[in-house]
Amino acid sequence: MASDIREIQVKLSRVPADYAVYLGKGFDTVEETFDLSLKPDIQKQLEEAKDRAKGFDLRNASKGLIRFAGVDFLIYPYGGKGFLYFIETNDYKISIGNPSVNWGVSVQYFSKGLWSRGYDELRAEVDKVFAVLMEKPERRDYVKLRRADIAFDLFSKKFSAEMVPGMLSAVVALSGVKKQMVGSVPELVPCQEYASGNRLETITIGSKSSLQIQIYNKTAEIRNSSNKTWLFDVWRQNGTDIDFENDVWRVEFRFFGKFMRERNIETMADFRLLEADLMEEALLTRRLTKINRKDSNRARWALHPVWSIIYRLKGEGHCLPVGRVISLEKRKEIVENLKRQVAGGLRSAVVLAQGEFEDDRLHFLLLDVLKILKTDPEHETKVVKTLQKYRFIDEAK
Repeated sequence: MASDIREIQVKLSRVPADYAVYLGKGFDTVEETFDLSLKPDIQKQLEEAKDRAKGFDLRNASKGLIRFAGVDFLIYPYGGKGFLYFIETNDYKISIGNPSVNWGVSVQYFSKGLWSRGYDELRAEVDKVFAVLMEKPERRDYVKLRRADIAFDLFSKKFSAEMVPGMLSAVVALSGVKKQMVGSVPELVPCQEYASGNRLETITIGSKSSLQIQIYNKTAEIRNSSNKTWLFDVWRQNGTDIDFENDVWRVEFRFFGKFMRERNIETMADFRLLEADLMEEALLTRRLTKINRKDSNRARWALHPVWSIIYRLKGEGHCLPVGRVISLEKRKEIVENLKRQVAGGLRSAVVLAQGEFEDDRLHFLLLDVLKILKTDPEHETKVVKTLQKYRFIDEAK
């Protein structure tokens, strides 16, 4: 952390006891790069598995299955972005480049894996897999931390009431710590807000080139897109009986490679050692404040209650992993979608065959479909491929 961060004056807001409930803190995304080379015999296996995967369903870029060190992976039927192979579990994704390229291996640890199993367990499993896949490293420092996201989750109805369009005016971002230049300066530290109707759902401060902080309605995101209801188990660790259907807000601190390199952070061990200092720097240089119309000097504005809570908790430990998480929501969603596709196909077939929709014609078409299904010589093969394709469907991401 820059030595002069300590010189920044900070004023914390008084936080009423009923303002918010702290639900937890943890890594939400971690990315590492490795200076490793693929073993020639393993590359041959990956190439064959990638070719097999192309036969599953190329139109939908479906993935095949391959197993290393006792771990089942899905393999993509394609490469891209400088990588030859992509293999993944439900907890992490390994991207493998040309063996002749330095630092050509990357691992992205997913949110679900980090919250349910923890970084240390995932990294130990990756090391075990790499012992099978890769040649022995030629250097001791063969791992670099490329990205680390830390999430703080808070339940607050009062903060929900405050999140209305225009709250971006409460953001104070320092353009240069040493110069103490204060202002919204969107051209230097990009700031954005996203509203749905008259409610503000997301504020983003900074960019992905260095350090970014995002505040967003986590319950809305779970309800509208991610279906990560397993997070309720994480939040219940503090013993609360809160209804998590609304009003859970996440403040996510995303530290990227450039930001960390400038602070001599190369590995996860380095990051953990300086985590509280990094959090302090993020909170003080990219502030959410309590607007004070009586003071034109925004640098003197007190930190917003949410920022004040996190500032006090910046040195707290991460939530304990909750264990393997199972969710049937995705399976149900896919089954419903497939049923709608079948219904639509049958409707079209009846109309095309009859000129209009008739129940009797539908009955005969259903009999024909069942006959095609049962007499398909590749039926068993297709069943196996379907099972492989959806092998991890019940494990929440």
